[in-house]
Amino acid sequence: MYYARLGQSLLWSTDPADFRHDAERIETLEVNLLRAGGVALNNLNRPHEALLEFEAALAAQGARRQPHEWMTHLGRDRMSALVRTTRFRLADIDGLYQSAVEQGAGGRPELFDFLLRLKRAECFLAFGSTSSIARAGTMLDELRDEAGRSTVLESLHRVTFARIYAQLSAARGDSLQYDQFRRQALDLARSAGLRHQLRTISAALSSPAGENVSRPNARSSVEAGQLHPSPFPRFWAMAPPPLRATGVRPVSPGLASPLAGGG
Repeated sequence: MYYARLGQSLLWSTDPADFRHDAERIETLEVNLLRAGGVALNNLNRPHEALLEFEAALAAQGARRQPHEWMTHLGRDRMSALVRTTRFRLADIDGLYQSAVEQGAGGRPELFDFLLRLKRAECFLAFGSTSSIARAGTMLDELRDEAGRSTVLESLHRVTFARIYAQLSAARGDSLQYDQFRRQALDLARSAGLRHQLRTISAALSSPAGENVSRPNARSSVEAGQLHPSPFPRFWAMAPPPLRATGVRPVSPGLASPLAGGG
């Protein structure tokens, strides 16, 4: 969080006239910094504030200028935060999914489509009702077939899918499939050197199938890495400065105020 806030502070304290010939790169940097702040807040179990940060990213000039490049990312970001709130609705998850599908394609549409659908299925699984688990199962079974044929999925994506499918298997009470996908996730993470994923898998799938894993813990189902404690504990809790000197459309100061406090 500290580095996201530091980057935002530095960017928004610059004179836009100094970067008029590099405006597109500055706009991209702004969206990335806002996303970084949102991901960090979500990792700190502050999902409502994370949602505000993601809304600010959506309002930034870079995201509005190139929605096809950002909507898939921000759709997944927002679903990740929404699922951590205490009473999220599946209709809201579907709304975010549809918005991302309609407005975003990105430079790697096959990969982004897979990841967006995977996030949607994970949210339905985390909801934990009989009907939502059944719907998640239908989605994940389709993705399982696609994953076997895909040439665009990388190690991290395959580990994430295997972990989520293991959680589905536990919810279904299928101990054999649970063990199979849990081992697959662990083996892939070890071979790729994905240490954070190993910790995530151990936290999410440490119990035997059918014991306390039938409803996945939405608060532990995040893809971004855990943040190390900041040596400046007060700075990351500060609200970001107003969006000013980037030559882009400023976000309403009202979005920043809920981010203040903490520490």
